[in-house]
Amino acid sequence: MLPFGEMWVKIKEIFEQSPLFSGNIRVYGFNEEVYQQLVKDSDDFKMSTLPMSQEIINMFSEIPGVDLTYRYKEASSIKIKLERLTLKKKLFKVANDILGFRFIFKTDTERLKKNC
Repeated sequence: MLPFGEMWVKIKEIFEQSPLFSGNIRVYGFNEEVYQQLVKDSDDFKMSTLPMSQEIINMFSEIPGVDLTYRYKEASSIKIKLERLTLKKKLFKVANDILGFRFIFKTDTERLKKNC
């Protein structure tokens, strides 16, 4: 049985540590002030949540066929994302992927094809 219940408890703890971005702030293209604040907030978020992220990884580490990884967005990626903005967007929608988890489940593709 996969430990999804325990995982969601940890995700809630991570979410509670996330920086809050005002829904009223809108960004368009690169803005140095916004960039510096996002990098600072991202670094603070990473330092406060890294142990929790690792705990989630550890929950799945002994389960055969499951590969779970995570990544925090680096400053260079934040900068590129801001530079590529061609529409004015709310900041919380721009910064919604500072932390990402990725699950890879090994499965029998032939069996999946039969069931689709």
